Amino acid sequence: MPTTCPKCDYTRQKSDYAPDYECPACGIVYRKYLNKLANDPFASKEKAIDRPKVLVSAAWKPETRRGTLIFMLLFTLITLFYIREIVSGLNAKDWPKTTGVITSSYLSSGGRGGDRLNISYDYAITAKHYQNDRFNFGLLSLNGHSSSAQHAADRHPIGKRMAVYYQESDPANSVLENKLDLNDNLLFVLGLLSAVGITAYFRFF
Repeated sequence: MPTTCPKCDYTRQKSDYAPDYECPACGIVYRKYLNKLANDPFASKEKAIDRPKVLVSAAWKPETRRGTLIFMLLFTLITLFYIREIVSGLNAKDWPKTTGVITSSYLSSGGRGGDRLNISYDYAITAKHYQNDRFNFGLLSLNGHSSSAQHAADRHPIGKRMAVYYQESDPANSVLENKLDLNDNLLFVLGLLSAVGITAYFRFF
């Protein structure tokens, strides 16, 4: 049977996130308030006139608000990092290229049930030698981690000479493929929308 608050007359709903001993609308603890009324027979039943009878999300309670803020802060930092990846990937389209040699290329177990491409290569710019292990710019596919890792490994065997795209102002910053992984970018956008939806749900519902 639904519980009705003895103070503000709010009836608990199944979707309420407040503890079952606490009113989601006015915040009183039912037992404490009833004991107060029992001990003071002259006490009148207070009405929360200035409080709208709406559901107060658990995310807006002090004990869970901190968790929500921490989640939003971490998500913001991750988003800024990925935005930097997108910008770098777009800028890499205009990078000059040189010829490099694959020195290491193998697969290891990765996330999302797939494999991770581990690759390294050597190249030289104006007689100065560099080594790098970045395959491309992407989001979830950083350093070549993607569902097509095996295909990428087959195309980049050890000893093969490949084009290396490098940043002219910082030649140590380079990639083998100067394009973004559109599939992983789509996954990131969907993840972003999901996270925003979850945050909005706990904030307003």
